[in-house]
Amino acid sequence: MSEETAELALRYTESADGVLWAGQLDRAGQVQDLDQLCRELQRRKPMLPVITRSDVYEEDEVDGQIRNRLRGKSEPNRAQ
Repeated sequence: MSEETAELALRYTESADGVLWAGQLDRAGQVQDLDQLCRELQRRKPMLPVITRSDVYEEDEVDGQIRNRLRGKSEPNRAQ
C-alpha cells in the first residue's frame, strides 16, 4: 500500500461510523496488523472482523472431468 493510499484509508476510517476489519488467515497475528488493529480499537467504533483466505481450491473429478472446488481449510491447515 502506498503512503498516499494509507493516508486516504486513515481519513475514511476516522470519519466512518464503523469499520470492517479484513485480515488474511495466513497473516494472522503479524505485528504490523496487530498494531493497526489496536489503533482502530482505540477509536471505540463498532468493528466487524472479516477473515479472508480461509479457503483452498481442491481438484475433484465430476462426471469424468477434473474440476476445481473451493473448500474451507482443514483445522491443521488453519493452524499453520
